[in-house]
Amino acid sequence: MVPWATLEPGLVEKMVAVFLSWENPNAQRIQPAKGDGGLDVIVPCGDSWVDYQVKYFSKRLDRSSRSQIKKSLKKAIATHKDPGNTFNLSAWYATIPIDPTRAEIEWLEVVAREVEAPFPCEFRGLPFLERMAADSPSVVDYYIGDGRDRLDLTLSRLADMLGLQKAEESGAVLTPTDAAGHLQAIGELLNGDDPHFYYEFSGTQTVPEGNSRPGLVASVSLGGADGYVTFDIFARYVEATEDRPIPLTVRLDPVKISDVDKAAWQSALKFGTPATLAGDGIELDLDLPAGLGHSGPMSQLQISQSADSGVSESRSRWSILGPLTDDVRADLVVCITEKTQGSGGLRVAGTDENGLLGIEFLAERTAFGNYGSTLNLTLAGYEQWQGRLVGEVTPVLVFLSHWGKPNRLLFGHVRGVPQRSAEFPMDAPFDVPEWAVNYFQALATIATAAGTDIRVPDQQDLNAEDINLALGLAHVINGYGPVLGQISQAKIDLPPDVATEFAEQPGLPRELLVPFIVTVGDQTVLTPPLSVTFQRTRFKLEGKPRTKGEHAIQTLRISPLGEQPPQALISLPA
Repeated sequence: MVPWATLEPGLVEKMVAVFLSWENPNAQRIQPAKGDGGLDVIVPCGDSWVDYQVKYFSKRLDRSSRSQIKKSLKKAIATHKDPGNTFNLSAWYATIPIDPTRAEIEWLEVVAREVEAPFPCEFRGLPFLERMAADSPSVVDYYIGDGRDRLDLTLSRLADMLGLQKAEESGAVLTPTDAAGHLQAIGELLNGDDPHFYYEFSGTQTVPEGNSRPGLVASVSLGGADGYVTFDIFARYVEATEDRPIPLTVRLDPVKISDVDKAAWQSALKFGTPATLAGDGIELDLDLPAGLGHSGPMSQLQISQSADSGVSESRSRWSILGPLTDDVRADLVVCITEKTQGSGGLRVAGTDENGLLGIEFLAERTAFGNYGSTLNLTLAGYEQWQGRLVGEVTPVLVFLSHWGKPNRLLFGHVRGVPQRSAEFPMDAPFDVPEWAVNYFQALATIATAAGTDIRVPDQQDLNAEDINLALGLAHVINGYGPVLGQISQAKIDLPPDVATEFAEQPGLPRELLVPFIVTVGDQTVLTPPLSVTFQRTRFKLEGKPRTKGEHAIQTLRISPLGEQPPQALISLPA
């Protein structure tokens, strides 16, 4: 039995709220400071809510207590009828630690008719509270027994059992094998004492990466080079951190931390931007439950978004238009995957659909109450392009090549047209290598014409001859006109049958259909036949046919007829 009559009113109200939250983890508490509107602890019930109005009355209901109940009911009705209210009530219960008499029950029925309550109004008295107390003994033990001390003691014994001691107290570390036989038993023991949180354990060889599972409040890893045990602390219900707050204080030494870390910290505070700070000058006071907190220096502090701060992925099309016309010069499908908020503004982040262009939109609140916006773009390095299909890389490079004034950036649906109402100003051009834009556009053209895939080569395998050949062939394939140039190479590789035909011809101008072999790193691509007219040129077979990549080739030695260097005119077949 709970001695309700001897408890402080605030403690009774908190215990009842925790009881209800245990039974209904999604229950919400409406704080009086926010203007509760007659709502106290509200529990979801389908598309509506049930309001438990908790009152501490240890004696029979007198005029004052009845007035309080009636006043709360009238406020709840007004909130229910408010068109702007989001809580549609289906029932209202006056929850008190006494067993109401028949007269008190009839009085509430009369009041409900008098104020025209649109939902049932009843008492939830002492039997209701005693039943919840019996179902949640750890809540009672924690608040009015010795459960709070026993919780800390359990964690201390667990640490001793598994050989875990803080580094400053002992050099002992934990191996995963040591932990295997104890986790389940200790987990059951620990989870029986804490009414606000429950705990999960895992043993790993290395420090686990952070996670953002729903309900996760904190993760603490103890151990060392031989292994780690990680305690994941989860809220039992949505209001758990209201009943057992977790205060956090971070102190940064402005002399010791770097300018980069200072900027990252400010961005984290202002926009909720994920950040990692490392080095001297970081101290943390974190009061976690069950003695898992920390107070003192930190070698690294990582700030990341919570599980409920993300957004379901949304996709849109970003289009760059010319300054005067509506011609689309480049477009890109963008996926927004993150949304964070800080004390000074909002942050939305994502990438293009292939993850090569990082996008961060910052909206900062100004002193006048409106927002100033900034759009940051980050292009992945070449090492992250390597091995990708050129068709994935090219749209990003083309998009960035058109970035900046006087062009215009418009947003729209993936399959829709750019919306004039969603225009965003662009500032300075993005510094993207022009050779890369032209080369990958050329490779994309050749891949389409050849009906095959081309992947971005290792940067060390690139050379000027291969790049220039790809640029020239793409120019022709795109229908921009023939390409005429002097043949600087002394040799040329062709398919064996074509090479043999060339060697058998006299050195006069002659048009032939030639499928070109384009070398892209360790790949070779055979183009559709193009019209080639060689002038002032003779050929001689050199060596025997061989294989290059996936294609058989024959080398021809080129020599001029006369003193002028040989030339070749490449064009589309007639």
